[in-house]
Amino acid sequence: MRKTYQFRIYPGRKQEVVLSRTLSTCRHLYNNALAVRKKQAALNRLKKQFDVFPWGKTEWIYYENQANELSESKTNFQKEVHSQVLQNVLKRVDRSMVNFFAGSGYPRFKGRNRYDSFTYPQSGFELKGGKLYLSKIGSFKIILHREIEGKIKTCTIKRDIDQWYVTFSCEIDNPVPVEIKTKTGIDVGLIDLLTLSSGEQIKPPKFLRESEDKLTQEQKRLSWKKLRPQNRKKQVIVVAKVHRKILNQRKDFAHKISKNLVDNTLVNSWSSSIQQEHHRHVSVVSVSRKNFQRGNIYALPVVL
Repeated sequence: MRKTYQFRIYPGRKQEVVLSRTLSTCRHLYNNALAVRKKQAALNRLKKQFDVFPWGKTEWIYYENQANELSESKTNFQKEVHSQVLQNVLKRVDRSMVNFFAGSGYPRFKGRNRYDSFTYPQSGFELKGGKLYLSKIGSFKIILHREIEGKIKTCTIKRDIDQWYVTFSCEIDNPVPVEIKTKTGIDVGLIDLLTLSSGEQIKPPKFLRESEDKLTQEQKRLSWKKLRPQNRKKQVIVVAKVHRKILNQRKDFAHKISKNLVDNTLVNSWSSSIQQEHHRHVSVVSVSRKNFQRGNIYALPVVL
């Protein structure tokens, strides 16, 4: 069973430069690997059009081919990045192509603002003495606000505007089943966020409504900025920070409510009084109902 923990890290200015350069190197590798895949797909279409197949069938490029080529032709920038991080980038490309053939959208090239994470899949990282050590990058101050259970399998570094986070994916033992003595049903509505079978009602918070004025003001300022100049880029960051604050408020509320419900009752059934809502009510959007349901799923104990 896998469990994920996310913590904030605090790199210095020089370390931020190294992290950003690592992201840039990974992004360029992703785009180059995807370009090779797209070129091969175009060649296959031409061969199919003219019915010319040297080996009797279409030829495709796979992860193994690109990984072998990478080990033989690393650039100076790629040599500054841990080898498994680069391999994980190629696996992301391969996974995106597999998802495409399974029915998802075609993979896109990543712009500088669309590639915000890199992963150490097996080694190259260590937690020691309240610090996180990353191979070829350095050590970072980390706030471990909760105890990590199980064995850490992967370590992902993520940039969120001007903040940096680390996500650990841990392998833990299957939880011990517990006997549940109380049960409750939940109805999700518009006026009241939740109505429990006991009659208790939970009102939805007004995070989005409370931030509407601030968000509107900052978005207006953004619309007045001309394209390209630095002032517009700075304002984009300001708007993104307002959205991030709203998102964090939603997550915090959902986690607290779901934890309280699971600690005191077993969530027995879900019922929604909103049918075929094409335009959601602001109150529902503000509380992020999906996050709340997801929070209850991971917080539920194993029932005997």
